Amino acid sequence: MEKNRFTKLFVKTLLASALAITFIPMQNVHAAETDVTASYEDAVNSIIIPRYEADGTKTNQKVSDYLKTHLDTKNLTAKKDDDHQTLTVDIQLKDVYLASEYLNGISQAGTSYFNMLNYYTNVKQVKQLLKNCNNYSVIDNKGHKVTAEYIDQLLELLDQINAMDPKTNLQYDVNSAYDTEAFKKDSTIGGTDVIATSQSNPDVQIKFHIDSHGYWGYDLGAHDSITGTVMGFDDKSAYDKQSELTKQYANFFTIKMPNVTTSNCYMLNATDLENPIIYVSKDGKEALMIDVDMYGENVINNVIKEVIGSQCTSLKIFCTHMHGDHVNNLLKIYEDKRLKDITTVVWPKNEPHTVLNGQDLVTLFGKVQYVEDMEKFSFAGTQFQFIEIPDEHTKAGGQLADLDNKVNYVGDTLGAQVHLGGTNVSMSTLDNWINGAQKTEKYTRDNGIQYFIGGHTPYLNNPKFATWVKTACEYAKEQYLADSSWKGGMVIVEKGKVVSGERLGEIFKKGLTDREELDIASVNFRNDLSKKEYEITEGDSQIAKQGSEIKFKTNGDFSKFQKIMIDDQVIDSQNYTVEKGSTIITLHKDFTKTLKVGKHTITIVFSDGQVVTEFQVEENTLVTPTPKPEDTTNPEGTEVPKPVTTSDNSQIMLYMVVGGISLLMIGGYEFKKYYTHKHN
Repeated sequence: MEKNRFTKLFVKTLLASALAITFIPMQNVHAAETDVTASYEDAVNSIIIPRYEADGTKTNQKVSDYLKTHLDTKNLTAKKDDDHQTLTVDIQLKDVYLASEYLNGISQAGTSYFNMLNYYTNVKQVKQLLKNCNNYSVIDNKGHKVTAEYIDQLLELLDQINAMDPKTNLQYDVNSAYDTEAFKKDSTIGGTDVIATSQSNPDVQIKFHIDSHGYWGYDLGAHDSITGTVMGFDDKSAYDKQSELTKQYANFFTIKMPNVTTSNCYMLNATDLENPIIYVSKDGKEALMIDVDMYGENVINNVIKEVIGSQCTSLKIFCTHMHGDHVNNLLKIYEDKRLKDITTVVWPKNEPHTVLNGQDLVTLFGKVQYVEDMEKFSFAGTQFQFIEIPDEHTKAGGQLADLDNKVNYVGDTLGAQVHLGGTNVSMSTLDNWINGAQKTEKYTRDNGIQYFIGGHTPYLNNPKFATWVKTACEYAKEQYLADSSWKGGMVIVEKGKVVSGERLGEIFKKGLTDREELDIASVNFRNDLSKKEYEITEGDSQIAKQGSEIKFKTNGDFSKFQKIMIDDQVIDSQNYTVEKGSTIITLHKDFTKTLKVGKHTITIVFSDGQVVTEFQVEENTLVTPTPKPEDTTNPEGTEVPKPVTTSDNSQIMLYMVVGGISLLMIGGYEFKKYYTHKHN
């Protein structure tokens, strides 16, 4: 009985427990997370790439199939939590830095651009997912939680970046400069890093890197610009018409430079590796532009007017030198009435003018300010100084230093400051390049210059670059002086030292990151010196005796003499002397004793040419060896050498014979005279 009563009690307890579980409130039970997926195709096809035409109209382009091959085409998947109303995604949405894996010399152009398109597409997919999830928040892969409004503001910012809107709030990240503490601590930064901030919400911000080879590549140096493809042209047209399309459709990021404090300063970072600079006075009335590019002619005027503002009444355009990629857009600027009326061209006094389509671009505006070497002038709230670097990159172009903010805009002097497609130097101008680098070195020291910005290097570069270029040029000169047939080639200086052949091969095989580029200067040398065939003016084809001095006189430049070779063998300098007039070579007696009887060739080598001639060496019979004591005997069976009869000995014998006959005649005459007298 007791056993049955216990069993019934146990069963009733189980039934009561089950009934209680049934009535537990449902809000305490969490539903499982579910996966939701967005459409990549819908996102990428919604991206509009504006193409600005010459007449001011805009054509909206879609992302081409070619561009899609470079993008991450995955559909974005999120974890949907209905209880907490969140979407968790595997991308970062706050504190974003779009770094670039670009390797100079290895990677295809456009890496940083592809990164931006990938991110833009992913954020658009997040927006898709939120359409069906009202009041949901998004958790990114770093645990940051953002609202749908934040996503809208982030997309607005990305829309501006994609359209290259000059109103976009972009600022150069000074932490990326070579001399900052942040640079030393963070190995991922360096070069052109840009911070973009939403104008409606300063908390919405992304940082992105622009490749040192250009956002869309580099038409002028490597013919790998993707401008035509970005603008929607087919692959063949984009390649065949690359230069034409880049001149029309390249564009500019308008980036504020916070290192300049005396004025509002902006870098117009071109998609094709150019970077004009604009200073605007704090009151907005004056502006100074440094170089104007030759790309992006369809947008350049609108960009300039947006930067200088409506209050500007005086625009000065300084051109570092005459080359078209730095000045040709002057012709486009002239077409804009407002810009034409307020522009004065500032030109290096001794630099030849640029002529385009029959028009002198320097005098085009009717107002020219010429500057001489080391001349200072103040404008737009800042003091500048011109440094002429003669007969280097051009005849008399140069650099413009901002003395207040310690930045030197060096143009193309010292080269383009990238290791491929940068600096080409002919050996005929080598000394000029060395002099230019030395002048820049001294100016940098004397004026405390902190940064260089080159004509094709859109970042705050190390002023030691001048020393590195000088080191490369001096190395090339050493090679040439040692062997005038040296053909040249690329010389890379890394952290102040010429790299070994092994390291050079490694660089070409593995490439360099933009951060590594900051320690590099490279110069591609070309030996353009034509070899002069000098002449022997005295001593040509001469015949000489062993043991005698042998002289050759040539019209070669004495200061360029290097060495002599006899029978193609280099002769030690202790065996001859060299004198001016123009160049006189004298082979020493002790050396010529060693030359074999017969024909020989002598080659006199100068740094810019050489001269070759033959000469004959004969045995010198006047040189008689001093007999040794043991040779005074006449060993049996040997012939005693006979004395040599000379012409002087023969004359003496003749005088003796004539004298003897004369004495006999006199004696005979005296004897006859005596005999006659005695017998009479």
